[in-house]
Amino acid sequence: MHVPHIVMIGTSPELCSLFTEVADARGVEVQTHVSGLDEAVPFAMDLIDRGLADVLVASRGTAEMLRKKASVPVLPIPLGSLNLAKALFEIAPMAKSVFFAQYVNEDVDLSFFERQTGVKVHCARYEDMASLEEAVRRYVSEEPGIVVGGGKSCAIAARLGASCRLVIPTRDEMAVTLSNALNIAQSVAGEKTVLLRYTALLDTVNESIVGTRADGTVTMANRRAQEVLGRQGSIVGTNIASLLPGLKDALRAGRAPEGDFDATIRGTRYVVKSSRLQRPADGMDRFFSFTPCHVMVRAGRKARQALVSGYAAKYTFNDYVHASQVSEDMLAKLRIFARSDSTVLITGESGTGKEILAQGLHRESARASEPFVSVNCAAIPVQLLESEIFGYEGGSFTGSRAEGKAGLFELADGGTIFLDEINSMPLNVQALLLRTIQEQEVRRVGGSAVIPLNVRIVAATNKSIVDEVRSGRMRSDLYYRLNVLNVRVPPLRERPDDIPVLVDAFVAEASRSAGIPPIRLPQASLARLCRHPWYGNVRELKHFIEQLVFLCAGAFSQKVFDELFGETAANAARLMPPFSGSGAPGMPAGDSLAPSWPQSGQPRAQAPSAPVDVAAITPEQVEEALAKAGGRKKAAAALLGISRTSLWRVLKSLGK
Repeated sequence: MHVPHIVMIGTSPELCSLFTEVADARGVEVQTHVSGLDEAVPFAMDLIDRGLADVLVASRGTAEMLRKKASVPVLPIPLGSLNLAKALFEIAPMAKSVFFAQYVNEDVDLSFFERQTGVKVHCARYEDMASLEEAVRRYVSEEPGIVVGGGKSCAIAARLGASCRLVIPTRDEMAVTLSNALNIAQSVAGEKTVLLRYTALLDTVNESIVGTRADGTVTMANRRAQEVLGRQGSIVGTNIASLLPGLKDALRAGRAPEGDFDATIRGTRYVVKSSRLQRPADGMDRFFSFTPCHVMVRAGRKARQALVSGYAAKYTFNDYVHASQVSEDMLAKLRIFARSDSTVLITGESGTGKEILAQGLHRESARASEPFVSVNCAAIPVQLLESEIFGYEGGSFTGSRAEGKAGLFELADGGTIFLDEINSMPLNVQALLLRTIQEQEVRRVGGSAVIPLNVRIVAATNKSIVDEVRSGRMRSDLYYRLNVLNVRVPPLRERPDDIPVLVDAFVAEASRSAGIPPIRLPQASLARLCRHPWYGNVRELKHFIEQLVFLCAGAFSQKVFDELFGETAANAARLMPPFSGSGAPGMPAGDSLAPSWPQSGQPRAQAPSAPVDVAAITPEQVEEALAKAGGRKKAAAALLGISRTSLWRVLKSLGK
């Protein structure tokens, strides 16, 4: 059973003795201490910190001082009105005046005594020992009389050689005070038991938690809060505003903030959650919890990593199979772009491997360990695109999840988001995307909170983005936001030197998948593949090789190859446009995303049935081809049946 600690801080030995006598008569153990105003507060705070004071009993002025600091109940010792009146009437025949000091917020009226006795009463108010001593000195020096009051007033008067009369409560008044102290102590003991249970439970929590009264006085703090907010000793009894200066004005106005706010505590930034109890109890009206910002960021990152575990880049630049110089130059450019955080726009026909390059760009960047989120803007239904990309709050629309959903931008936070076929995005979503890029923040559909982002954007299009802007299908301001760093992926027909290595890679992959031996294409068949335009680019070539491998079943068949190639060539002839895709207005030459076939009247390469021996090409043949092609090396190479790279090597060997 908890024994209540009742401590009396008196201004005179007589007062303390009386309290002890009354307590002994009740069989109650108390502690007393003779002290003035200035020494009382540190003495009491030390006892409270050590858990040795449940209730304080003190002289009136001392009690007022202690109430401002102490976290335990403080009872003032009664004035002792009967003894005061008795003392005044007893000394009236012997004095022309008396002096009585009272604390600043006391109001003792002694005018009745003056009227009845004719003795002048000098009343003075004090707020500390210095002001009390000054008042007594002034009275003693100006009008000698008798000082009436508590122990400290009398002690000062005696030291100055003046007459004094000590006034203390009656035994009955002191007995009532002791009874009140015992009742309060029992109540405090019960409250302490509850608080100990709270604290023991909350000590197991990783957060720092503090309970306060409505005025901000701390009534409970768990171990972590004590470590975070504690100075020396317990923070119980202090005001939360003294620990969080930003709360001072709000608490004074009775409007402590609800929800979350930031605070810097001893040099560390915290997120502080403030919540009021619906049913205040046990002296607590409000809870505050403190979580370091870096802990929240780390927890958020872990939660997001769990959420985005499937959003990772699989490919690197090494997975972009190539042998041509044009591909190597493009990859070199992308490696430079990878060092930056700026937005990248990748243009290229369908099937050229834009997503592999986007993933490689992410893997080469400083964000490699963060999420890579790929969005095919053309594959998501228009009515769902906005909520998929930006997320939504619960109940935003019919069929939405009650808990809401994070958007793809949120999932990509810290990493890269790849917006493929950006040209397919509706204009209203483009406007939201523009704002997201500009502000690096996102607002969920149906939500009001703004979520900050740190995302790198890589966009891709298989159409002329300038044509899309001219036609009104893409916002010009979004185009300029996206077109910061740009790279064009050349179609396969512009890099035939890549075809042999791609064929080898696709043969090996298809053979492994089918569990059959790989086939080997004859040189003549490989040459025919190199001369084919491949309007479907790498994707079309891959599907062709897969079908060839499966049908050949481990042994190359020329018949199977001819049949498949004949179908592919026939499809290509039907797809071939009768005009040149020389580039959209406003785009540099060669940057068109449409196939760049010769215009009507210009020479068109005829695919020879056998591979051309480059070494056998004569200077005269080269000159003739260049003349027919009007100096255009690409067209001349097509007339000769070789690649543009091969033509460049021939010209170099000829010194041209």
